[in-house]
Amino acid sequence: MPNSSIGLGNALALLGVRPQDCVVVEDAPIGVQAARAARMSVVALTTTHPARMLAEADASVGSLRNLNSVLAALQAAGGDARGGMM
Repeated sequence: MPNSSIGLGNALALLGVRPQDCVVVEDAPIGVQAARAARMSVVALTTTHPARMLAEADASVGSLRNLNSVLAALQAAGGDARGGMM
């Protein structure tokens, strides 16, 4: 498996952004793993894979329409709403 976290880390460094200040929205297991490896919060979009395949994410949504409420919950929880489903 390629180390995608290196690319994410480099991108953040170029932008001057800390990983813990980021949220990745991802619909693939490898993307969720890469974001977690880069120490970013992850919201899984369950439109292409079932939630069980994206279980490493902090939260999951079935539609981007629910994203704002999930982001608010993550922010309220300090970025740790692990396992939340909205």
